[in-house]
Amino acid sequence: MSLTVQIEKKYGNFHLDVFWEIGNELAVIFGPSGSGKSLTLHMIAGLLKPDSGIITADDRILYDTNRGILRTPQERRIGYVFQSPALFPHMTVRKNIEYGATGLATADRVRRYKEVMELFQLQDIEAKRPTEISGGQKQRVAFARALIRKPDLLLLDEPFSALDMQIRGEMWDFLRDIRRFMKIPVILVTHDVYEAYSLADRVIVYENGCAVHSGRPQEVFSFQTMPECETPLVFSYMFSRGFY
Repeated sequence: MSLTVQIEKKYGNFHLDVFWEIGNELAVIFGPSGSGKSLTLHMIAGLLKPDSGIITADDRILYDTNRGILRTPQERRIGYVFQSPALFPHMTVRKNIEYGATGLATADRVRRYKEVMELFQLQDIEAKRPTEISGGQKQRVAFARALIRKPDLLLLDEPFSALDMQIRGEMWDFLRDIRRFMKIPVILVTHDVYEAYSLADRVIVYENGCAVHSGRPQEVFSFQTMPECETPLVFSYMFSRGFY
């Protein structure tokens, strides 16, 4: 599957204007806070309408200004995991996950529930409520809920930022397993350099509402790839933090 995003959006004093394409890969949208990363995910998912542009998934048009096409979030077949797991506190782990399968036939819902429980190793906590499980377990539940319908695309909005480093490393391994099992494109938003470098097949660098660079991590995180005298602020920030 491929995804093409060419969108423009004015949001208060902020102006987002980006164009990029990815294939069946794990793409990281990387950049400082306020550069438009999460805003882009919201528009891909259909939670927010662009002012203009086009979003396509293979030959499916999700949004097109000129043709007047605007598919609903439900029609887009996209899984979404936020920075906060956003689990229902009064529901058990099982009920939280099954909520993501609302609308499926009973047999499909049962079969897919068993699949994600095994994939995410949640069998021992299915009767517990969110207050009774750890931060890493909460995120695994959020992933299971997002993937139970077998979406065509998975969007991740800084889902590991609140976790400590040890659990974050476990979740990175977990995300790699998801990629191998599900074989769908994943877009991960982060401003963590190491996370972007370690996980991405492709990095898309955002700066002030623009996609200023795109490529393999080894290519993007190198001053040699940048035109002379055009180093974005994000690279200066990385240099100041000792990444280079």
